[in-house]
Amino acid sequence: MTLPVSSTIVTTINSNTLLGKVLAPGKGTHIPAPSVTVNANIANQALLTGAPLLVVDVATGPSNIPVFVTSSSPRYTFVGSNINGSIIIIPTLVPISQLVTNPVAIAVGEVLNALIPVAVANPGSDLAYVESQLIGLSGDPLQTALLQIAPAPGLIGVAREGFNTVREFQRVWLEHLQRNRYTCCRTNCCPPCRELIARPCCSPCDTLCTGPRVWGGGFGTYGHQDSKDQLNGYRATTWGGMLAFELPIICYLRAGVGGGIAVTDLDESAFGNKTTLHDYQGTLYFTYDTNSWFVDGGFSFGWNRYDGTRQISFPSVNRTAGAKYDGQEYSGFAVAGYQYYSHCFELTPLASVLYTHLNINDYTETGANSLDLHINRQQYDFVESGLGAKVAYFVKWHCGLFIPEVHSLWLHDFIDDTLNVTASFTGLGAAGGSFVNTGPTIDRDTWNIGGSLTYLFNSTFSIQLVYDYERSSTHFDHQGMVELAIDF
Repeated sequence: MTLPVSSTIVTTINSNTLLGKVLAPGKGTHIPAPSVTVNANIANQALLTGAPLLVVDVATGPSNIPVFVTSSSPRYTFVGSNINGSIIIIPTLVPISQLVTNPVAIAVGEVLNALIPVAVANPGSDLAYVESQLIGLSGDPLQTALLQIAPAPGLIGVAREGFNTVREFQRVWLEHLQRNRYTCCRTNCCPPCRELIARPCCSPCDTLCTGPRVWGGGFGTYGHQDSKDQLNGYRATTWGGMLAFELPIICYLRAGVGGGIAVTDLDESAFGNKTTLHDYQGTLYFTYDTNSWFVDGGFSFGWNRYDGTRQISFPSVNRTAGAKYDGQEYSGFAVAGYQYYSHCFELTPLASVLYTHLNINDYTETGANSLDLHINRQQYDFVESGLGAKVAYFVKWHCGLFIPEVHSLWLHDFIDDTLNVTASFTGLGAAGGSFVNTGPTIDRDTWNIGGSLTYLFNSTFSIQLVYDYERSSTHFDHQGMVELAIDF
C-alpha cells in the first residue's frame, strides 16, 4: 500500500473494536510522504482511553514516519504512531475541567468519565446509551446536561427552606406571646385600656396569672433565592398553621404546648426541578414576664416529608427522577427584651437566638434508569441570632383596643456551612463511587422589617395580623401571619 504525499486517512470510529481500517496481513506499506495524517471521526460513542486503535495493519513498512491525528471530537484527543508500517492511534479523554467551569458539573462529569469503561463493557446497557449521548457534547450544552444529572440543583433550597419554616413557626409563637402582653392594661398605658379590662389594672401577677388560653394561627411566605455560587436560584412558597393551649404555671410564668403543619413548594428556576416539603411541628413553649422585662422560649421537634422531582433533558435523553424521603428537625429558641412605656407608646428592644439541627435521611431516586442517584444522609446545623426593637401604640377604637406596631431586626447566622450533597449513581453506575456536589453558602446577615396590627375586642378575644419583609444579599422573603386567640 502506497500513501501519496499530502494524503489523509479518514476513519470513522464506532467503538474500540468497530472502526474503519485497512487489513493487509503479509503485505507492506510504502510511505513517501514525510508524515501521515489520520482524521478520526467518532460516531458519538464512548471509547476506552489508552487502548490502541489499529487503522492500518500490515506486516512491514517504515517505522520512522510521524503520524498526526486530527479529530472533530471535543471529548478526545489522539496520539498516532507508525510501527513497522502499521498505523496506530490511541485515544485520550479530555479532562472534564477543560470543557466546563461549574464545580458541580465537574464533579459529576469526572464520575461519568470514570464510568466509560463500565459502559464499554456493557454495550447494550442504558449507561452505555447515556455515555454515547454525552460524548458529543461540549461547552455550555455539556455543562447544562451535567448540572441536570447532578443532585445539587434539585436540593439547593431544601435544607435552607426547612430552616426557614422552623423560623416561621418560631415567629408565630413569639408574636403570640407579645400579643399576650398587650391584653393586659399597663400602668402607664393610655386610659382607654382601663375601660377594656374588667379586673383591676394592673399588678404583674394579675397580668400573668390569668386563666388558660386556646389560640391558633396561620402564616404564608413567598421567598426568592438568586442564583449563587454558580448554582441556579429558586422560588419557595410556604403555607402553615398551628393550634396551641397554654396556662399559668406560677406568677410571672406561663407555658403552653402546640402543634402545626406547613407545606413548602420549592421550584428551581432554570431546570424546573420541584420539591414539596411537609413539615409537622410540635412545640413546648414558655414566657416569663415581669411587666418590664421578659424571656420567651421553647423547644420543638419537626418531622419532614419530602417529595421531589429532578428533570433531565439533553439531546435524545428526557427523563424525570423522583424521590420520597424523610427528615427530622430539633430546635430551641429564646428571646429576651425590656419594655419601656410612655403614655400610649411602648418601646421594646430585644435579642433572640435560634438553633436548629436538621437531619435528611438517605434515599434513592426512581424513574431515570441509569441516571437515578442515591443521596447520602445529610446533616446541617443553623445558629441564628437576632437583635432589634419594636415600637407599638395603643389606640381606643370602637369597642376594643387597636395596636399598630413596627419592628426591625438584624439576623446573623453563625455557621458558615455550604449545603453539600454526597451522591452516587445506581446500578452499573455504582462502580463510579460517590461524589460530593458542593452547594451554595448561606447568606450570613439578613435584615427584617415589618409590622403588625392587633385588635383586642375584649379581655378574652383578639386578632392579630403580621407582615415581615426579609432581605439578604441573594435572598428575600415576604411573610404574612394571622392569629386568633380566646381566653377562658
